[in-house]
Amino acid sequence: MNRHILAAAFMLLTSAAAVHAQSLSTIDLSRYFTFDAAIVDEPAADVTLRPTDTWTQVFAVTWLAANGADLGSTIYALAKHAGKEGNPIARLYVHNPLAAGVIKMGIAGLLGWGFVELSRDHPMLARVCALVGTMVYLVIATHNMNVINGR
Repeated sequence: MNRHILAAAFMLLTSAAAVHAQSLSTIDLSRYFTFDAAIVDEPAADVTLRPTDTWTQVFAVTWLAANGADLGSTIYALAKHAGKEGNPIARLYVHNPLAAGVIKMGIAGLLGWGFVELSRDHPMLARVCALVGTMVYLVIATHNMNVINGR
């Protein structure tokens, strides 16, 4: 049978089922279920989040910028055949710039968000993690640029 005929039949059946479902009367299930009047909805507890640390937010943005510098310099170095990717896992996808960007910046974005969330309870730890990570990726990006320039 032709697949177009099958598709048309499927669409006809699904639309007929939707029309039939709209014409059904409502079903009253209250005679089958009883509700205990002792259960009372209590108001939800007031959940307030601690504020995030402003410095950690700034450092999280610099973290993202440093990761972007690493990504850009890595892709540029590979395009110029100036070097090779040192990370064996990243070697699997780094030759596709779109995949490399999505994976690298996706992970960096999640970690940046993690730094900001960590700052709610441990602001100094979050600052240190974001700052050290930023410095590491700036050193990596600088190394990539030195490889590109042949130093």
